[in-house]
Amino acid sequence: MRLLKKYYYLVVLSALSTPFFVSADIGAVNLSTFNPIKQTDIYGFIKTVLDFVVKIGAVVVVFYIIYSGFLFVTAQGNEDSISKAKKSFMWTVIGGLILLGAMTLSGVVCNTAQQLGANVSCS
Repeated sequence: MRLLKKYYYLVVLSALSTPFFVSADIGAVNLSTFNPIKQTDIYGFIKTVLDFVVKIGAVVVVFYIIYSGFLFVTAQGNEDSISKAKKSFMWTVIGGLILLGAMTLSGVVCNTAQQLGANVSCS
């Protein structure tokens, strides 16, 4: 039974890796056609990544604000629980401000680069 299991894994591994060997010689590949973020300059790449992080971070901030409210409600006058809820809310607000600051700083850097004559688009 153990030998059969080894051969099963070998067959599955070879079946999964066969497409890589078959399509290995496809000639020159133009990577710009497979670019999922559609950016060609470094600023565009950073802006795309930052936009993605801010979208995810905004959702996380909203959930943590709700969680902090839940901690306040369930504290029921317990000083330790209230201090935990206050600390959670404070760090959530700080995280949100960091996200907002990152987007603001990105816009300032882009506008400054445009004014200096760089060929970047700030949209």
